[in-house]
Amino acid sequence: KCPACGAIRAEGAATCPDCGFEYGGPPPVIESLSVDPATIREGENSRCVAEANYLDTVQARALDIFVNGQIAPCECRRDETGLVLVSGFTRKAAVELIRTGFTAVHPINGGEPQFFCDPSRLLRVQVVNVTPEQAFLRGIKENIERKDTTDLQEAEAQNKLRMDMGWSDTRIARFYNYTNQNRVMALKKLLDLDKATQRLVHEGKLSLSAALITS
Repeated sequence: KCPACGAIRAEGAATCPDCGFEYGGPPPVIESLSVDPATIREGENSRCVAEANYLDTVQARALDIFVNGQIAPCECRRDETGLVLVSGFTRKAAVELIRTGFTAVHPINGGEPQFFCDPSRLLRVQVVNVTPEQAFLRGIKENIERKDTTDLQEAEAQNKLRMDMGWSDTRIARFYNYTNQNRVMALKKLLDLDKATQRLVHEGKLSLSAALITS
């Protein structure tokens, strides 16, 4: 796979057809750090915290990290302002929650809910050598692999590929490993619906197909 965006690497290719990363160039990981998560700016793939069940997901991840440690580091890139998050949004939010504290049942010991807090907990990150565009693609690939996005978020990401990066619907479908353009076209239509309907789809209260039929 391409180390910058995760796209399938064609045998013998010198550059990635999706993000332009030069396979023979410098390694994408520049350094590994442990930092205060508040010092990292959210970047091209900022998650909407209003997503259905997202806060529950963050607390579950925070509990896991508190008990077992942070196994996988987040990825960041550097710009003139400092560190910008590329992937690992839930992990970042989880460590922020650990620093402020939360109440939950211990996953091993059980019993009554207890307060978990570590104000000095740091976030493990890897600084990667990618452009903002490559960072955006890398974040999309992480969401695809984790199935960690809503239909509305996917539609907005694809629209950014289309409008800001000049991608065709065919290229978008290939990047998402779709066998055809049907889902790409459906998500494009979602963005034409009113904001209230979009919100219902985003929160999981209305399916994409039902939203398109009733519109």
